[in-house]
Amino acid sequence: MSRVVGRRERRASLPASCDEWLDEIARAYAAAAEAIPFGVFTTGAPLAEKDLFHLAPHICLKFRRLPEARRDQIVKGTLASYVATTSMRTAAAGVLRRSPLLAFAFCYLAAHFVAGLLDEESAARTMDLCLDNEKALARRAATSRRMATCAWRSP
Repeated sequence: MSRVVGRRERRASLPASCDEWLDEIARAYAAAAEAIPFGVFTTGAPLAEKDLFHLAPHICLKFRRLPEARRDQIVKGTLASYVATTSMRTAAAGVLRRSPLLAFAFCYLAAHFVAGLLDEESAARTMDLCLDNEKALARRAATSRRMATCAWRSP
């Protein structure tokens, strides 16, 4: 719940623990995955799971309640970071190209960095957490997706 302070809305607080980060990234991924059926209407082409990293900065803006005026800067900075990282011939770049979930996590954390919400060390440490716990993150994301599907179907 946000509180209005003067004319500005209070930003949503960042996760305080490793578990909270994994949960939030899983929820963010599930939120992005909800857009898959609508990709053809927005881009003219079907949206695939491998494309969800494109939505990570937008989900960051939504979850953190950041001003719309910052969208362009955050999206461009995030995607530039992703392109620069995945164009290298490193093991980390290969992992991001292989795993849509980890590509999304990278972009979600990069968006927080570009927005000035995380410093480089915190973003790297949280990404390492995601890499080390990829299976747990995938289970949480699958659970979040099932819960979102159930919510849509509930009366």
